[in-house]
Amino acid sequence: KRPRLSSTERLERSRERNRIHARKTRQRKKAQLTNLQEEMEALKEKNAELSQAVNKHMAAIVLLVLRAPDSSGKTPGLEEALGGLPPLMDMESSVKEEDGDGDGCGGGSSNGSVNGSTEG
Repeated sequence: KRPRLSSTERLERSRERNRIHARKTRQRKKAQLTNLQEEMEALKEKNAELSQAVNKHMAAIVLLVLRAPDSSGKTPGLEEALGGLPPLMDMESSVKEEDGDGDGCGGGSSNGSVNGSTEG
């Protein structure tokens, strides 16, 4: 059998368990944040690669349309060649516009907090 602890000893053990739990929770949160930041960087790189590929393919389409004569035998001008294509958008500016705070991460506030609190 365990000896009965006084209320002070029980309180101290409870506080120690709480400190340990809080420390582990902070470490877990920090690791999750690091993982998310790494994932965000990887996705930004992938987005840049894909945007570059899209721009390259769009340029190739424009060149093909400009070089190919239409049914009447004349080569279309740039305005006519671009007429059927959607306008190219800078992906970063569209993300900033949708995001609202310009950090490109979504979620509104860019102060790093989840719920707007300043506690750490």
